[in-house]
Amino acid sequence: MTKQTGKPEWWEQAKKELSEADPVMAEIIKANPEGYLETRGNPFETLLHSVIGQQISVKAAANIWERFAKSCKEIKPEIISRKHRRTLRTAGLSERKIDYVFDICRFFIENPDAADGFQHRSNEEIIKELCTIKGVGPWTAEMFLIFALGRPDVAPMIDYG
Repeated sequence: MTKQTGKPEWWEQAKKELSEADPVMAEIIKANPEGYLETRGNPFETLLHSVIGQQISVKAAANIWERFAKSCKEIKPEIISRKHRRTLRTAGLSERKIDYVFDICRFFIENPDAADGFQHRSNEEIIKELCTIKGVGPWTAEMFLIFALGRPDVAPMIDYG
């Protein structure tokens, strides 16, 4: 799966509807006329980013991700799954997040076609499957739908942010 380039076909309609429904959103859209949602690309990497960044500040997540990526050289499940826990701990991951990272690796190793198959499945099917991975709950799965797959029809209702 490749990173989405260009505006999604539904983007202009979404901007119109949001602008009509919410004056604050209308101002944000007006101030950013060229902006649009781009997917982050690789589903495996997107899911890792989400889990590593859970419950910490954006800055802390970025720093940990940078150290994590340097320690792994390539962001591939086969490579990361062979890393020593101490290496990942040194990058800044907690023991629990290391478990989550290894389980994400396991999922993608056991389901090598999952990334390509996501595009053809419903939101509900994807959420159900992703929630079988340790550390991935409904909110993380919904963020995945938005940022990895560019799905326009997702509204995470438990997003306190």
